[in-house]
Order: sequence, then C-alpha cells, then structure tokens
Amino acid sequence: MVKRPQAILVNYLDEFGKEQEHKMHDFPARVFLHELDHIEGRTMTHWKISEGNIDIIPGKEDTHRHLMTTVDFYKDKISEMKE
Repeated sequence: MVKRPQAILVNYLDEFGKEQEHKMHDFPARVFLHELDHIEGRTMTHWKISEGNIDIIPGKEDTHRHLMTTVDFYKDKISEMKE
C-alpha cells in the first residue's frame, strides 16, 4: 500500500567498517525500504492508507481467518486516526 521507488542506491558500512554501495531493484528494494522504515521508527500508522486496499476478497474470509484479524486491526487504527 505504500508507494516506493522501483530501484534504490544504498550506501552503508559493512562489518569491517568499509563503505559499500549497492543498487537494489524491485522486491529487494521494497523490502529494504520497509525494514528501514522500522529502524527509523515508522510504522503503518505513519503512512496515508487507502481503505480500499485493506480487504479480503469476499467469500475468502474463512480461508484467511488469521489475516482477517490483521485487516480488522488496521481498519480500527484507520478509524481512530480519522477521528
């Protein structure tokens, strides 16, 4: 649900203190930025979220019961933020 670039250039220090540079594309770039958000203290509640993107396909709720609790949790959070 969070828009992210398709490619990023990452500079970091490796375990030996040597500066490294790495280009990431597609899914690895998305995962890296997602985890960086957590390291910097950003969570899902910091992003603008479209409610239409948080749903289970009608009729599939029983096969995704564990996911439904997560969906319900974030729908409640969105409602709280709107208030």
